[in-house]
This record gives sequence, C-alpha cells and structure tokens, in this order.
Amino acid sequence: RGETMIKYVSILLAATVLIGSGCQTVDENPALKYVSEARGAWGEPGGDMSWDAAMKALKEAGFNMVLPNVCTAGRASYQSDYLPQTTEKDELQLCIEAAHKYGIEVHAWRINWFMLGSPESFTEKMVKEGRVQYSYEGKRNPEVARDNGYKQNRDWLCPSQEVNRKLELNTMLEMVKKYDVDGVHFDYMRYGWEQMCYCDKCRANFQKKSGLKVDNWPEDVWKGGKYYEAYLEWRRHVITSSAREIAKAIHDYNPYVCVSLAARNGINWAKTSDAQEWWEWTKEGILDFVCPMTYSTEPAQFTKTAREALSYVKGDVPYYGGIGVYKMESYEQLAEVIDSGRELGQDGFINFNLRRLIPYLDKVKSKLDKPALLSHRAPETHFIPEAVGSENEEGLRVFEAGKEINFKTSIMFRGKLKEGIERIKGDIIVQKTTGEIISKITPVDINKSDIVNSSFKLEKQGKYRIGLYGVMTLSTGEERPFITRSFPFEID
Repeated sequence: RGETMIKYVSILLAATVLIGSGCQTVDENPALKYVSEARGAWGEPGGDMSWDAAMKALKEAGFNMVLPNVCTAGRASYQSDYLPQTTEKDELQLCIEAAHKYGIEVHAWRINWFMLGSPESFTEKMVKEGRVQYSYEGKRNPEVARDNGYKQNRDWLCPSQEVNRKLELNTMLEMVKKYDVDGVHFDYMRYGWEQMCYCDKCRANFQKKSGLKVDNWPEDVWKGGKYYEAYLEWRRHVITSSAREIAKAIHDYNPYVCVSLAARNGINWAKTSDAQEWWEWTKEGILDFVCPMTYSTEPAQFTKTAREALSYVKGDVPYYGGIGVYKMESYEQLAEVIDSGRELGQDGFINFNLRRLIPYLDKVKSKLDKPALLSHRAPETHFIPEAVGSENEEGLRVFEAGKEINFKTSIMFRGKLKEGIERIKGDIIVQKTTGEIISKITPVDINKSDIVNSSFKLEKQGKYRIGLYGVMTLSTGEERPFITRSFPFEID
C-alpha cells in the first residue's frame, strides 16, 4: 500500500495464452483443491447450544470464520480491566477454544461508542462525567432514537473526548493482549445519528482543531450554517483518527492480528451522517478486510448495493459482503444472495447472525462443498493491469475481447501470518468471477519479493479475475497453500 519501500529484482515470466471457448488443462498444484472464500458469521449460538456444538456445525458446513460480539462501549463478555462483565462465563475464551479446535478463525467483534447492554450504573457514571453524545437539540441518544422510530435505551460515548478515545483503544487492544484472537472487528465505529454530537466538548474540540470561532452554537455547524461542511469534515476526522490509532496499536503489538470493520451501507449516508469514510480506511491500510452490511433479502437489491461498495474498495483489501440472514424466510434467499456475491467478485461473505444461520447449515453446505482458504492469510499481492481499457460504472477495467491484456503481479514476502515466508511457488491463473478456472497463464517460483509480468487474451465476454494459486514455504518449514486474486475486470 505504499507504506514500505521495497526494491524489486524484476524477473519476466511472460507467456501469451489464447483462451477461447474451451478450458485448457491446468497443472495440478495443492491450492487448486481449494477456493478462495471467507465464510463467516457474526454473533453467538444462543439457546442451549454450546460454542463447541456451534463451531462443529459451522466446520461441517464449510465455514472458516466467526465474529462473536463480546463487548460494547458499556459491557464485556469476559473479565475486562475497563468494562463491567455482564456474563457469568468468559464467552470470548470459550469461543476461541471451540473455534480453534475446528480450525475456525475468531475475530472479536466490538460495538464501538454505543453502550449497548451496559449496566445502568455504568451508563449513569458516563452521563454524570459528561462523556455521552448530545444532539444539536441537546437530546441524549434514547430520546433521539425514539424520535427516529427506534427503541435504543442506552447512550453513545462522545468520540471527540480523549477519555472516551482512550477507552476504545484500551478495550480493543486488551482483547489482543489477553486472548489468542485472529482479529478484532470494529462495529458502530461512527456517530449514532446525523444530529450527533453537539456537546460542549465537541464545540471546544472543533474550534481548537479548525481554528474557527463559533459564535452561534450549534446553528453555525448544523445544516445551513456557515461552518456546516467544516463540521462534517471534522466529524470524519474524529472517527477516522480513532480507527487509525487503534489499528496501528494492534498492528504494532501483533502484526498477525487482523483489523476489520462492519461497514455501513450506503456511501453518501456513511460519509455525511455516520462520518465513516471506510473506503479511505481500506486505502490507507487501517483495515485488513472489510465487511459492508449489505442486508437485502432480494438478490437484485443486494447486487446493486454490493456493486456500489465493491467499486470503492477496488481490491485494496479483501471484501467480505454482509448477508442479512436474520431477515430471510427461506434457504433459497440465502443461496441466491451467496451466488450473487460470487458473481460480483466478492472475496467471501459474513452472515448476520449465527443464531439465524444455524438452521440453514445442513442445506448451505451443498454450496460450500469445496474447502476454502482465506485471502487475508495469503502473501500480500498486488495485481496491476495495463493502463489501456476504460472503466465502467462498477469501477471495473474493461478490455476488448480478443485483444492482448497485460498484468503485473507484485508478490510480497509478507502477509498477515505468524511465520515468515521463504519461498512461493504456484501459478498465475485467469478465472471467471464465479470461480471457474479458465487457464494457467504464468508459473511462479521465487524466494524473494518480485514482479511477474503476464499476457493473455480472452475471447468471451464476461467478468474475470486473475489470481495467484500456490504454496508458500514458511520459516518453520511448513508448506501452506494459498490463493489471492485481483479485483474483477470485464471483457466486452
């Protein structure tokens, strides 16, 4: 992502392959036994089902990730140094033990700023200390929520106050330091409502940061006010800077641990109301993967929403689309949305939530019959297409059928791994977005960071990706298969 300068020793492994109506034979390598797909679920099993039983069921169905909600801004499901524990058992530890037993990654999910499930005593303490959000009309969240047709009965912490920002940092980092998590997951890393927050401390912090003197508060920074746009930009800075600080602390402490986000749906709304410019976080490297919450039960609407979000990511990080299984009334709806996401070129999917997913596991396993690898555990790889070709409204590069296409594949000897990488061997391939491999393009066998140049032609219209399927030899001597793929492109 440009944060580290690497001097490449370039090798040219050029091959021109005409790819026509039939598939060519692809030499076997271990990665070809897999697909690249995150298959996960947010939430807890619920009822009398144990973590072990839930993880066993997920594993048997082909899933590889779980994102348990173990803390909010006002409570924890484990013994925390910063938050009141509201469960009898250490639910995070129980989840990790069960998930790792079955080879499932655990990305601990935190609800940021919003004190959902907080004990009344903790809420009262935060209110008394002046740490909660207020609307431009001076209302706290429970009242604003009722005005907007919701029943939220807890407050949000003000994200511009240093004491609250420190709480967010400490609680996120605590999970990494105390537990063997594979990642931590932001949610509600934003403002509660468009009309939040306009507390006195926000006024002071905005004036200090912007250098502006606001005589008429909050009218000057609300809609129609002369500093409205400046205030929106400051709100975005408040949220982004907090996410940046937390991610850096986690990456510095343990580079293996992923930082991810349940991203808000709707680009304009996310930017203006939520102050959550999550697509900028993917470019900057704050996030290791992103999970936009595209919770539509209708495939057409899901496709429209996911297409917009994908166009903002453009392969900067893996894109794992959120599926609103909690809204669905049949397995067929779930199956259609999974297929739609695959055709678009998502890197995987996360279901909300685990309790509602469990009844569908016996059926959904038929769609997950091939074992899957997680793209965020592959070597860092950048696929760079040639400059020619237009770009469509989806953000996809468009090439003419039958014309030569050139890609540079920049392969790094680093990644979100616990071990170092000593050797990478495999094949650069071309495939449809649905996963069907068309042909091998170029072999790869390297022992240091390099650039591989590939050329190929495609005759059939459609959406494609190129990918690197291979085996990495780790510093421990282990050989581990991996798959990493480009952002989709189109043949017209």
